[in-house]
Amino acid sequence: MLELDPPLDPARGLTERQDGDRGQQPSYRPLLATLVMLTTSTSVISSLGGSLVPMVAVEHDVSLGSAQWILTGPMLMGAVATPILGRLGGTGRRRTVILASLVVVAGGLVLTALPTGFLGLVVGRLLQGVGIGLLPLALAAARDNLPRARVRGALALLSVTTTMGAGISYPLSAWIAQTAGIPAAYCCALAIIVLTLLLAWRTVPDASTTGNDTVHWVGAALLSGGTLLLLLALTQAPVLGWRAPSLWALVIAGAVSLVLWVWRTLRHPDPLVDLRLARHRQVLPANISALTSGIAVYMLIALVMIQVQLPTSTGFGLGQPVTVAGLVLAPYAVLSVVGSRLSTALGAWIGLDLVLPVGATLYGLATALFALSHESVWVVAVVMGVAGIGSGFTFAAMPGLVLRSTPLEETGSAMSFNVLLRFLGFAAGSTLATSVLALLAASRPDYAEAFRLTVWVNVALWLGTAVLSLVLIPSRPKETS
Repeated sequence: MLELDPPLDPARGLTERQDGDRGQQPSYRPLLATLVMLTTSTSVISSLGGSLVPMVAVEHDVSLGSAQWILTGPMLMGAVATPILGRLGGTGRRRTVILASLVVVAGGLVLTALPTGFLGLVVGRLLQGVGIGLLPLALAAARDNLPRARVRGALALLSVTTTMGAGISYPLSAWIAQTAGIPAAYCCALAIIVLTLLLAWRTVPDASTTGNDTVHWVGAALLSGGTLLLLLALTQAPVLGWRAPSLWALVIAGAVSLVLWVWRTLRHPDPLVDLRLARHRQVLPANISALTSGIAVYMLIALVMIQVQLPTSTGFGLGQPVTVAGLVLAPYAVLSVVGSRLSTALGAWIGLDLVLPVGATLYGLATALFALSHESVWVVAVVMGVAGIGSGFTFAAMPGLVLRSTPLEETGSAMSFNVLLRFLGFAAGSTLATSVLALLAASRPDYAEAFRLTVWVNVALWLGTAVLSLVLIPSRPKETS
């Protein structure tokens, strides 16, 4: 059994394992640039099409709920793929796993670019979600190969690309799809992923660690099945109603599957995720925050896309085209990076344990401003800019909180579970916004009131995340490096 206490400082592990070899290593910049390209491109592709849901529904003659799976599906696949790739890539075959996963993503893009119908589109999007699972491997590669002084900033930057990607993909995909069609958007993404594959082939080294790469496939099936059932229940709730027996059958089946996954995982000698490590008092707050903030991020993005595009006759819509709705997210993408870069200085000033609650509070305040004032595109853009800084703080803090108490050889497992929870949150948030809005609108004559209440639910998620992280994260002395 893994001994969790006393915690191992990642910086000390880096000093012991790597500092002696820094002088012989080539420049770290090509590797860091490749890892940023890797995490950003796969994040962009995973959320590619979020702004295209209405267009897909019309083009393929399916409901909005069904079309939503071109966004929810990749997030679900990413959540399931993350621990599997983390296990397979946790050994010396990290480079091979990264390259093979990029090939799978490229295959999914080919499938979506071809006229394969709605089923082919969904299957292709699921394959693209495999790329999400590469984030923990990129974090592990950065931790293993970058100079000690650069590791913290690199981890923060790589971590925030998961939310920054949404800010890039929404306006980009909307513009390309409106000017050249939906297949063109996926062709452009294919070119980006091929470039990423070439860069990874040139610069990503094999891992020096060794270990067991056996995959617990029963656990993976229980996790994916349980999550899928719960997401289906969330998607169908507005259609079936909360009292429908079929809805609760989905909820119960999903919950039972996840309970069985936990039970099997705790008893398996080589589980996909070491839940004993994940529930460590130093790591648990970051994992809880990954889930709740993941839900809140995509919930707000979905609400912004709805509000900006709905007609002004609704009382709160701005009646703008999808390209404008996508561009509103541009400040979010840019300022997420700014927030991630500022998070290191903020951590040195107030302590790493306070960066995450500060970020969640800032995001919550931005969402509250959206609830109170959303009468113009400029106001919504300001809201998303402030939210971007909060996102940068929140997600940049998570790797440091997880890894400061994680043995070096457990980096992949620890970060895989954190990313798994994050993308489960993304998948849930992408459907929660429309489900809550539909349920509230069904019981109120004023659609604008239902929209505002849905936004306040999002505010509550952020403030709850801030309070929980503030209470649960153990305090440590401020970082001085």
